[in-house]
Amino acid sequence: MSNLQQSNCTNVIFFLFVISSSAVDSLN
Repeated sequence: MSNLQQSNCTNVIFFLFVISSSAVDSLN
């Protein structure tokens, strides 16, 4: 259970990183 939770947290962090990268791209 905690293993799945940790992987889910990593996915969320990666998703936020991709979103912020594209946001910076559109700002520039």
